[in-house]
Amino acid sequence: MSSVRGKRRGKLAVIWLVLVAFLTVNANVGYANEVGDQAERSLQGTITDEAGQPIEGATVQIGAYNSNVGFRWLASASTDGEGHYDIAYTKTLGDAVSALITVNGYIVVNEVQSDTINFQMPEQRTVITGKITYVDEFATPIADYPVGLSVYLGRGHGRIPIAQTVSDADGNYTMSIITGEFNSIWGYNAFLVTYNNNQQTTVELHQGDQRVMDYQAYDGDPGPYRNGRVDVIVTDELEEPIMDAVVELEGPNVLYRATGPYFISEIVRSGVYTVRVTAPGFAPYEETIEWFGGVYPLSVKLIPGNQPPVVTASADREPDYNEWYNQDVLVTFEASDEDSQLTIDPPVLVSTEGRGQLITGTATDSGGLQGSAAITINLDKTQPVTEASVTGADGSRGWHTSDVQVVLSATDVLSGIEKTEYSLDNGDSWTAYNGAITLAEEGKHALLYRSKDKAGNGEQPKQLKVKIDKTAPSLQLALNRYTLSPANNKLIPIQAYVHGTDEEAGLASIRLTSITINETNDAARGKRDGDDIQGAQIGAWDTSFKLRAELSRHNDKREYTITYTATDMAGNTSTATAVVTVEQSKKGGKDDDGGKDKGKDKDKDKDKDKDKDKDKDKGKDKGKDKG
Repeated sequence: MSSVRGKRRGKLAVIWLVLVAFLTVNANVGYANEVGDQAERSLQGTITDEAGQPIEGATVQIGAYNSNVGFRWLASASTDGEGHYDIAYTKTLGDAVSALITVNGYIVVNEVQSDTINFQMPEQRTVITGKITYVDEFATPIADYPVGLSVYLGRGHGRIPIAQTVSDADGNYTMSIITGEFNSIWGYNAFLVTYNNNQQTTVELHQGDQRVMDYQAYDGDPGPYRNGRVDVIVTDELEEPIMDAVVELEGPNVLYRATGPYFISEIVRSGVYTVRVTAPGFAPYEETIEWFGGVYPLSVKLIPGNQPPVVTASADREPDYNEWYNQDVLVTFEASDEDSQLTIDPPVLVSTEGRGQLITGTATDSGGLQGSAAITINLDKTQPVTEASVTGADGSRGWHTSDVQVVLSATDVLSGIEKTEYSLDNGDSWTAYNGAITLAEEGKHALLYRSKDKAGNGEQPKQLKVKIDKTAPSLQLALNRYTLSPANNKLIPIQAYVHGTDEEAGLASIRLTSITINETNDAARGKRDGDDIQGAQIGAWDTSFKLRAELSRHNDKREYTITYTATDMAGNTSTATAVVTVEQSKKGGKDDDGGKDKGKDKDKDKDKDKDKDKDKDKGKDKGKDKG
């Protein structure tokens, strides 16, 4: 029995030890809280392009550094179709953790400070440019010289290559990178620039920087031909300088030419070149030279010889304006030679317009040797042409009824337009044209405009007349009477007093536009509308007409509305109205005709009887019309 218990106790002890070991390991990994403990971490995020679209297949690597083991890689992952990545890794507390993103050919280093890094490709890259030259006197460029850029995160695997290139034939190099944000042992965002894999320097770079880093190298091979120059001295047999000597240095893609006894070339790549020297009265000299850098001195002695005439071409004056002539040009030719018998081309009158006209003349000596010279002439004699276009609300008779915009367009087919200007004060002052001209003030405007081309040709001023009237005419209306009383069905004469004015364009017309009745009894009595309004010429200048003094059967009173319309020369209109009211006279009062005797009522009754007879006749006529 005791042995069984001993075995059970042994098994329990083993289980307890395993459990303690598991909890210890689990605590170190999942709940580490001291430097040196292991800790599980994760990093996730999304990688997108400049437009925010996901990038699939980008690589994200997690690395860590501590002083004990240096820099090591922990884990990596690639982005999926949505540009997303998710990495689980185990680090040691106290490690400096970095994320290395490889995307679209770029390597980007970022410090890991959280569990998420989202990265979008920036619009602007960081660019490093420079020139690699040799440490000689004339800085010979070195081709194919390696230049690299890296980030150092610690020993071990901590040297991260970012970019690599070589210099071109002229020694120039360029590297384009995306910087990221990180800390290295050299400092914040510190990059290492390495030359020829052995010489290096540090540089702090940030996104969008444009940095120039030239480098003079002693360990590069500039080739056998280094930079240098050629110095030439030209003398005669007596070692006197020849002042009108012409020296040419010609080599690969190089041609230098200078006049005088002392020639110093620009800095060129040494090699095989040809030196040519000429001077009037001397035999030409030509020599092929080869040198390997530095200064190549050359002393040339010319000997007298039979040379072709030296010809010069010249215009009768300097260009009139901006290297252009704007009038005919006379080109003459002169020649010098030891031979006194020379035949020289006659002067040429250049009258044809054009750019870059090459005028050439020759001179021939008695031995048949010929020399030539040419001059380039730019000739533009034609004035520019400026056109004006007008926009705005068109009125009548050339008037505008709104603000007006004037646009000037100038053309010149040869030298081009130098300036366009305009004047609103009859040419007393001119304003440079820089865009549409707005005329807002009412009245008559005279706009002068002109242009000048780059040859100095000035256009004669043109005139544009613009008339603006935005204001309607003023119109006043009065009547000799505004009330018809008594309402005796008679036609009463109306006299209108109409007065109109317009300050700008002037008055064009005043017309009787309409006479309307608020309600009529004509339909009930079988009358036409014109029976109540007579003598009115609608649409014409008419101030006299008759209105019937008849009461309304449906309204309290009858109203005649009289309307006149005034139109100015620009087409602006305004209206004026007046109202005539028909009212029943008061009992025992005087009527609107001045209160005539009631004794005339019989005459009025007779008139009413006559009106009734007329109405009957009209009814008969209408009946005939219907039949």
